[in-house]
Amino acid sequence: HTTEGRHRSLGELAGGRRQVRASHCVGQNDVAIGIEVEGTYTRVGPPAGQYEALADLCAHVCDQYGLDPAGIDGHRDHNATACPGDRLYALLPRLREDVAARCRRGW
Repeated sequence: HTTEGRHRSLGELAGGRRQVRASHCVGQNDVAIGIEVEGTYTRVGPPAGQYEALADLCAHVCDQYGLDPAGIDGHRDHNATACPGDRLYALLPRLREDVAARCRRGW
């Protein structure tokens, strides 16, 4: 299940024409896509199905916009926040690898 955070962002993503300006992170809104993962992952990681869906979505976004999966960051990398939680944050290196493996571009 996908929820749209910015009006028309899903349509633009499907068409691959342009990124919709975000409002997820000061200093990153013009250069990055913000993806919110439902849950608090401070003590436990995301369920396997949610992680797989996240990796699939990130690969699709990277393919559509020509983004390198190595640039996948956590919100805390740019702002003073605990987001995305210690457990999900610890998975980001694996997520970058999994996304790169799924990408058609062959990072």
